[in-house]
Amino acid sequence: CCCSAANDFTTRAPVTFSSTMVATSAARPCTIQLIGDISSMISPHVLIAFPTVPHVAPPLEPLKTGDELFVKTNTKTLRNTSIGNFLDWCGISIPCGTGDGDMPVGFLLSGLPGRDGHLLSAALAAEAVIRGREP
Repeated sequence: CCCSAANDFTTRAPVTFSSTMVATSAARPCTIQLIGDISSMISPHVLIAFPTVPHVAPPLEPLKTGDELFVKTNTKTLRNTSIGNFLDWCGISIPCGTGDGDMPVGFLLSGLPGRDGHLLSAALAAEAVIRGREP
Protein backbone atom coordinates (compact mmCIF):
# COMPACT_ATOMS: atom_id res chain seq x y z
CA CYS A 1 0.00 0.00 0.00
CA CYS A 2 1.27 3.50 -0.81
CA CYS A 3 0.29 4.79 2.62
CA SER A 4 2.65 2.44 4.42
CA ALA A 5 5.45 3.36 2.01
CA ALA A 6 4.76 7.04 2.70
CA ASN A 7 4.80 6.37 6.44
CA ASP A 8 8.12 4.52 6.11
CA PHE A 9 9.53 7.51 4.24
CA THR A 10 8.29 10.10 6.72
CA THR A 11 9.85 8.24 9.64
CA ARG A 12 13.14 7.60 7.81
CA ALA A 13 13.60 10.91 5.95
CA PRO A 14 14.43 12.87 9.13
CA VAL A 15 17.28 10.43 9.77
CA THR A 16 18.54 11.06 6.25
CA PHE A 17 18.31 14.85 6.33
CA SER A 18 18.36 16.02 9.97
CA SER A 19 22.14 16.28 10.12
CA THR A 20 22.14 18.80 7.29
CA MET A 21 19.38 21.07 8.63
CA VAL A 22 21.69 23.09 10.90
CA ALA A 23 24.31 23.42 8.17
CA THR A 24 21.63 24.47 5.68
CA SER A 25 20.32 27.18 8.00
CA ALA A 26 23.81 28.53 8.62
CA ALA A 27 24.53 28.60 4.89
CA ARG A 28 21.28 30.37 3.91
CA PRO A 29 22.85 33.83 3.38
CA CYS A 30 25.42 32.27 1.02
CA THR A 31 22.66 30.35 -0.74
CA ILE A 32 20.68 33.54 -1.35
CA GLN A 33 23.80 35.16 -2.79
CA LEU A 34 24.45 32.12 -5.01
CA ILE A 35 20.85 32.15 -6.29
CA GLY A 36 21.30 35.80 -7.30
CA ASP A 37 24.69 35.18 -8.88
CA ILE A 38 23.50 32.19 -10.93
CA SER A 39 20.31 34.00 -11.95
CA SER A 40 22.32 36.95 -13.23
CA MET A 41 24.48 34.64 -15.40
CA ILE A 42 21.54 32.94 -17.13
CA SER A 43 19.17 34.71 -19.50
CA PRO A 44 15.63 34.81 -18.09
CA HIS A 45 14.43 33.09 -21.28
CA VAL A 46 16.72 30.07 -20.89
CA LEU A 47 15.32 26.76 -19.70
CA ILE A 48 17.46 23.96 -18.37
CA ALA A 49 16.45 20.45 -19.49
CA PHE A 50 17.43 17.05 -18.11
CA PRO A 51 15.87 13.76 -16.96
CA THR A 52 13.65 14.22 -13.91
CA VAL A 53 15.36 11.32 -12.14
CA PRO A 54 18.44 9.33 -13.19
CA HIS A 55 16.64 5.96 -13.03
CA VAL A 56 13.18 4.43 -13.14
CA ALA A 57 11.36 3.70 -9.88
CA PRO A 58 13.23 1.00 -7.95
CA PRO A 59 11.54 -2.01 -6.33
CA LEU A 60 9.98 -0.91 -3.04
CA GLU A 61 10.55 -3.97 -0.83
CA PRO A 62 14.38 -3.72 -0.59
CA LEU A 63 14.06 -0.03 0.35
CA LYS A 64 11.80 -0.87 3.28
CA THR A 65 14.39 -3.06 4.96
CA GLY A 66 17.75 -1.53 4.17
CA ASP A 67 18.52 1.94 5.57
CA GLU A 68 21.80 2.17 3.65
CA LEU A 69 20.08 1.23 0.38
CA PHE A 70 17.22 3.63 1.15
CA VAL A 71 19.58 6.58 1.70
CA LYS A 72 21.69 5.73 -1.37
CA THR A 73 18.61 5.33 -3.60
CA ASN A 74 16.83 8.39 -2.20
CA THR A 75 19.91 10.55 -2.70
CA LYS A 76 20.29 9.36 -6.30
CA THR A 77 16.56 9.80 -6.95
CA LEU A 78 16.61 13.43 -5.77
CA ARG A 79 19.92 14.30 -7.45
CA ASN A 80 18.58 15.95 -10.60
CA THR A 81 15.79 17.91 -8.93
CA SER A 82 17.89 19.01 -5.94
CA ILE A 83 19.92 21.57 -7.88
CA GLY A 84 16.74 23.37 -8.93
CA ASN A 85 15.33 23.18 -5.42
CA PHE A 86 18.56 24.57 -3.99
CA LEU A 87 18.66 27.43 -6.50
CA ASP A 88 14.94 28.21 -6.12
CA TRP A 89 14.22 27.32 -9.75
CA CYS A 90 10.73 26.45 -10.93
CA GLY A 91 10.37 23.12 -12.69
CA ILE A 92 7.94 20.87 -14.50
CA SER A 93 8.33 17.21 -15.36
CA ILE A 94 6.77 16.05 -18.60
CA PRO A 95 6.16 12.31 -19.02
CA CYS A 96 8.15 11.15 -22.03
CA GLY A 97 7.89 7.39 -22.21
CA THR A 98 8.88 4.35 -20.24
CA GLY A 99 12.13 2.77 -19.16
CA ASP A 100 13.13 -0.54 -17.61
CA GLY A 101 10.21 -2.61 -16.43
CA ASP A 102 7.87 -0.35 -18.40
CA MET A 103 8.19 2.27 -15.63
CA PRO A 104 7.41 5.89 -16.57
CA VAL A 105 10.21 8.42 -17.10
CA GLY A 106 10.07 12.20 -17.14
CA PHE A 107 11.79 15.10 -18.88
CA LEU A 108 12.40 18.01 -16.50
CA LEU A 109 12.34 21.61 -17.67
CA SER A 110 13.57 24.16 -15.12
CA GLY A 111 13.56 27.94 -15.15
CA LEU A 112 14.90 30.75 -13.05
CA PRO A 113 13.11 31.94 -9.90
CA GLY A 114 9.90 33.81 -10.65
CA ARG A 115 9.76 32.61 -14.25
CA ASP A 116 6.93 30.10 -13.67
CA GLY A 117 4.71 31.59 -16.40
CA HIS A 118 7.49 31.43 -18.97
CA LEU A 119 8.29 27.84 -17.97
CA LEU A 120 4.66 26.71 -18.12
CA SER A 121 4.16 28.32 -21.54
CA ALA A 122 7.29 26.67 -22.91
CA ALA A 123 6.38 23.30 -21.39
CA LEU A 124 2.90 23.44 -22.89
CA ALA A 125 4.36 24.28 -26.30
CA ALA A 126 6.98 21.50 -26.08
CA GLU A 127 4.88 18.78 -24.46
CA ALA A 128 3.63 17.12 -27.65
CA VAL A 129 7.16 16.87 -29.06
CA ILE A 130 8.66 15.64 -25.76
CA ARG A 131 5.94 13.00 -25.41
CA GLY A 132 6.51 11.89 -29.01
CA ARG A 133 3.22 13.25 -30.31
CA GLU A 134 4.13 16.07 -32.65
CA PRO A 135 1.27 18.53 -33.15
